[in-house]
Amino acid sequence: MDNDIEVVRGETMSAYLNRMKARESELKHASHRDGGSMFVEVRRYGPGQTELVSWKGEASRILHRYELFSHFERPAVTLSMAVDGSARNFEEIKGYSRELAGAIQYRGDGEVPKVPGFCIEAGFLNGSELNAEEVAVGLDVPDYPTVTISYDSYVTGNPDKPLLSRVPLVPSMLLSMLNGTSTLRRRDRNIGPIKGQELLVRASENGKRSYEFLWESQGRADSIEFPFMSLQLSTSAETDAKGEVIDAPFANDEEALAFWDAILGSLRLRPGAVGPSSS
Repeated sequence: MDNDIEVVRGETMSAYLNRMKARESELKHASHRDGGSMFVEVRRYGPGQTELVSWKGEASRILHRYELFSHFERPAVTLSMAVDGSARNFEEIKGYSRELAGAIQYRGDGEVPKVPGFCIEAGFLNGSELNAEEVAVGLDVPDYPTVTISYDSYVTGNPDKPLLSRVPLVPSMLLSMLNGTSTLRRRDRNIGPIKGQELLVRASENGKRSYEFLWESQGRADSIEFPFMSLQLSTSAETDAKGEVIDAPFANDEEALAFWDAILGSLRLRPGAVGPSSS
């Protein structure tokens, strides 16, 4: 099951309750092809917490859609989580939903929890049980136009081969785009206790430079403390009006490497993030 999480800011309690009534009414008035409505059940776990259960699709009799809403009145924030689950496991998933509802907390901007759990935009899921956590983040840097940074991490059950044993000396993507490729770094690169490898490549064509930097840690099997992690920096994702690569915004290789080192060096495990049952 995959959770879709949405944060609604500035929603008062009355607005939240009206939205819940409207959503429940919408499901009850939506027809299912086999008769009846899309609505299955409403659950209320406490003040400001509502779960609406419906059929996933108008013809589905196999999957339910579970929508869990958690409203926090003081900051006027509502967190909603939607997940699909088998209709056959109705009671089992009901227990999971109740447990999840009790684990959701509001997390203020800049607040760093000191106990095990999973951070989302304005919320925190308290708990240390091993689960299939996955994070994907894309960043644009205002001071460095055309630089894109992506970070991916997930708990792996089967770590892959190390980066440098899988990737050729120069990534095929760069070979197909530019000439004059040069490997700036190709080495082991550990971040504290996290073992990893980096491959940093510069390419040039018609006086324009492009950088593709990649670092990976394969992690350990079934470990939240040591998941798979990948950090990538690219300056070739955008092109100009003629479809040509835009010159990298770094003055030279040294500036590009210093920028990369600052980003990569910031990776760390949040203190208290891992409990005994999640390692």
